[in-house]
Amino acid sequence: MLSTAWLIASSDAEDLKTAALAFFNRCVIADSYKPSSKLHRANVMLIRASQTSKEAEQLGPDYGLQEVSLNPVAVHVVTGTHETFIKGESATKVAQLINGVLEK
Repeated sequence: MLSTAWLIASSDAEDLKTAALAFFNRCVIADSYKPSSKLHRANVMLIRASQTSKEAEQLGPDYGLQEVSLNPVAVHVVTGTHETFIKGESATKVAQLINGVLEK
């Protein structure tokens, strides 16, 4: 009997290749995007993790958001990494910050 395991592996590899290429293309588009105007009516708030990657550090403390906003960008740093700052006590802090904006 002929095994079909190679079909599944081949299909998975093709799906992974397609997903990786789509992600890469989105990154290229995002990197080349230059807004034609700045936000002028919106208040911008960035909630970011205290432990960041080298790539994130290169963006500056506001991740470059001030470049697209006429109003000051409120930056809040919450304890944790990109993966953990929305868990536990840090999640409570994030929720408080978001609720504070929504209640205004």
